[in-house]
Amino acid sequence: MTVSRALRQGPKSEISEERVEQIRAIAQRLGYHPHTGARALVLRKTFNIGFCIHTASFNYYERALRLILRALQQRLTAAGYHLGFYYFEPGEPDFEAFLTHRRSVDAIVVLGDAIGQMEREVITASGIRAISFLEEVKGLPSLVSGLPDAACEAVDLVVDRGFKAATVLDMLPPGKQRKASDPSRWFVNRAATRGLEVLELGGYWDDRYDFEYAIRHAKLAHDLVDRLLAAGEAGRCVFIPQDHNSLRLLQMIEARGLVPGRDISVIGMGNIEPLGWGPWEQPRLTTFEPQREKIGTLLAELTMQKSEPEAKVYKIPALLVERSSLGRRI
Repeated sequence: MTVSRALRQGPKSEISEERVEQIRAIAQRLGYHPHTGARALVLRKTFNIGFCIHTASFNYYERALRLILRALQQRLTAAGYHLGFYYFEPGEPDFEAFLTHRRSVDAIVVLGDAIGQMEREVITASGIRAISFLEEVKGLPSLVSGLPDAACEAVDLVVDRGFKAATVLDMLPPGKQRKASDPSRWFVNRAATRGLEVLELGGYWDDRYDFEYAIRHAKLAHDLVDRLLAAGEAGRCVFIPQDHNSLRLLQMIEARGLVPGRDISVIGMGNIEPLGWGPWEQPRLTTFEPQREKIGTLLAELTMQKSEPEAKVYKIPALLVERSSLGRRI
């Protein structure tokens, strides 16, 4: 009986956490999985959890989601649940069919930027438990990123290192409104309160190339470093909210014979896994770790717990990972 309770345990149980972990470790080692068909008949549950995301968001977040989804799936699998993926376009009629007609899932996790008015109404009408992920959605339990708060911490770190100005590089085209949760927006707002001057370089270096295209091509990459060097004080310290672009900037700086952290300091976000681009990507980037495994585990607990999770914001703080790419203003 103790084993059975441990394997189906939610966030609260009379069994000690240490005992639960021991039992789950043994079950995982033995390859044990509960018979979901039998459990579903008895408990009137499908033991299916849906992860709903629209295609454009998945392409953008794929690398950041990798460890989160792994932790989410491991926790659900250990408890006898199956994680399925549903891709849709915002406003797509099939989203309503997926929730209200098939009743194929017990709960869904929806990437928050995919929840428009139609999706919100469908979720409410379906009665299926829904967790918003990455974006706060009113009326739903929302697990949001700790990276916006970390962007404020980045400002404090830059100021403490003696910098009077900094550059924000992101992929947004000029004039495009940033979302409320965008770390760049939080960095700029925090900088205003700390007296840090900010130069914002948008996503387009000319009419044809966006930021990611630019940093993959030698001439435009050369021009980007020139722009930073010409920016004076602001170009000496650069904040980029995507680590893959931060790592590429380190490559550009070194290709010019400059030293990251001495000539140009760089702060990233995400602490992504290296891609094998070369020796320049050794772990030198100062960045913030969002604790993806904890995020995935918390998502699983919110979808499985017996009582409906409170419709509030849940947040796991991002941790500073300080390395040599951030120096001091001399």
